[in-house]
Amino acid sequence: MQKRISLVVAVAGLLALASPAGASLMIDGSVGVGEYTYSLPDFAPEVTEDYFNTGLDIDTLYFDHSAGYYWLGLTAVAPPIDPNGDPTSLLDETWFGITFFDAQGGNALHSLLARVREIGGTPTVTQVILDGAILGAANYDAAVVGALEIRVNQAVMPNMVANPYVESQLDGTGNWRDDQLQGLVPEPATLGLMGAGLAIGYVCRRRRR
Repeated sequence: MQKRISLVVAVAGLLALASPAGASLMIDGSVGVGEYTYSLPDFAPEVTEDYFNTGLDIDTLYFDHSAGYYWLGLTAVAPPIDPNGDPTSLLDETWFGITFFDAQGGNALHSLLARVREIGGTPTVTQVILDGAILGAANYDAAVVGALEIRVNQAVMPNMVANPYVESQLDGTGNWRDDQLQGLVPEPATLGLMGAGLAIGYVCRRRRR
């Protein structure tokens, strides 16, 4: 009985950590260890995903959802993310873009762009554009220090699926494209279902003995 209680407690702890609610999400321009539940690393160099003479390089894209928001984090190969663009930037700024699809090769659901500039010596997200329209400040929060973080109100991004396929790009608006990342965001329920299945299976086996 003691072992069964210990297992249930352990599984409950794993489920809490695996769920978005278990993540310590903060918009502070940095990505702490375990802050985001899901991440997509950029395995360079991939054909069509990384570009020759790149000036801005994605390291990892992070994704989560909690408390009515979608959360995005982005780290660079050599942080911090440069708000002045790549070495050939024409506008001295960096753009981060991400498009969400229902599945690989499926329908585009939403497209988001974030404009990053240095203002008074401080990296600043000056504009966020969602589906071609400037997003009101009441519907997002953003910060960039060593990483770029954006939190968007789920109400302005309807029809999102649990595990979207994403294509993201970091671009210095210069003479070349910088870096792209593509991949499928893991389904949020997957880890929870696996843990619950293990717990149920264990209890059933114990009852048969």
